[in-house]
Amino acid sequence: MNRKKSIGIVLKKQFPRQQKISLLDQTYGRIEAVPISMHAIARVSHGSLVEYVAEQQGHHFILHDMQLLATLPRITEQNMLFFHHILEIVYFDVPLGAISEDVFHLLISIQQHLTYICAETNLQKLALGKLYLLLGADVHSSVEVILQKTLQSPDILQMIAIEVDQTSKHALDAWVHNYIQTHPCAHMFKTINFLTGRDDS
Repeated sequence: MNRKKSIGIVLKKQFPRQQKISLLDQTYGRIEAVPISMHAIARVSHGSLVEYVAEQQGHHFILHDMQLLATLPRITEQNMLFFHHILEIVYFDVPLGAISEDVFHLLISIQQHLTYICAETNLQKLALGKLYLLLGADVHSSVEVILQKTLQSPDILQMIAIEVDQTSKHALDAWVHNYIQTHPCAHMFKTINFLTGRDDS
């Protein structure tokens, strides 16, 4: 077995109902995995950054030597919904086995700077917009320019410099809402209230 370690971020955890987690892995893309250690799976949660040795068995992976690298900071329930919405969108939009380095690095950047992002509503909107764009969303002309600017900012904090006027803010809001409302898995989303729960007008 290849003992090379991989890094992934937990998108979904089904423990204790099932001893299985869904990950976005830096090397293998989105995977379904079973950690061999019950102690290890009990310690991780949605959004945790973990390291492990991945052994592929058919359509899923067995995770050996899983170590917790980082967990989410203490944030409000509404901001937790924001990040869980990010994880949920990645879970439903990235096919099993599909590798997207840009999505992986954006996810890591959001996780690392989550406290700061949660204090900046415009930054949350830009992060969502960039994620949807990377996942292949159709871009409306009203948000095309501002979303292209997000692609020019590899690190999430670099997007602070992007100016978001009221016209762009409303256009971005409308585009984000439309993407979610017309998503084929919208009826399965558990975090959709994130979009209606914000008061940032």
